[in-house]
Amino acid sequence: MDKGTAPVRRIHPAGIRVWQGFRIASMAADWQRFSEQLGKIFIPATVQQMQPLGLQAYFPLILPDSGFTLPDELALVIYSSQDVYKTATRETVAGGPMVHCMGLCLISTGKGTFPRAGLFPVAWSGNLEDSKPVYLKDAAIDWHSGVLRCLVMKSRDEHGMSDQYAQISAIANDWLEGSNETSDNVILQVEEGYLLCWEHYDNAVTNGLTDLLKTQVQGVVVIDTCAEKLWSSRCFLHRITGLNR
Repeated sequence: MDKGTAPVRRIHPAGIRVWQGFRIASMAADWQRFSEQLGKIFIPATVQQMQPLGLQAYFPLILPDSGFTLPDELALVIYSSQDVYKTATRETVAGGPMVHCMGLCLISTGKGTFPRAGLFPVAWSGNLEDSKPVYLKDAAIDWHSGVLRCLVMKSRDEHGMSDQYAQISAIANDWLEGSNETSDNVILQVEEGYLLCWEHYDNAVTNGLTDLLKTQVQGVVVIDTCAEKLWSSRCFLHRITGLNR
């Protein structure tokens, strides 16, 4: 077995690509066709093409049509390290075309350019920075087991989430200083108009940072759901449904 494709049970969040995608202009008025192509073509193709190149797990989530106020798709794309990801997508015959094909269906954000579609999270410093994903615990965990929960909240008004950055940072800091054993890692990202929280629980879903954010942040919960394992071999594909818990 190729050393680069061997399954890695415990992976540090620094090796996870945090993806946000918006459909391209040619599909702006046809969300249904976009979502069907994503679900039937791009998501399965990502697993088939990238798993032999080191993809360890994949958590895609297609969001309902929001008129470009929210991403159309979110995903955690899990590799053992950033170097493995970069080699797979930039230095292989299969990886390069796969990235190009995804670019035909998605752009990074309604305001940005394609290379900004996915970012690797950085260690939590105590304060949020706009559009930069962070991991709250410096720990490698087994993303294949347990439960991954995804929360998407959008702002209630035109002021966006920026007015609440200090409050959200305080909530995260209090949670880290308090009883946070219920979950083994969290990836948090806040954009101008919405908040994303990926929280991983070792076993059953219990009260965690997600619940604090839902009750203390002024916003509208769009999605609060957990991943469902669909297929496993050396790589795991987990579907995250768009249904609220």
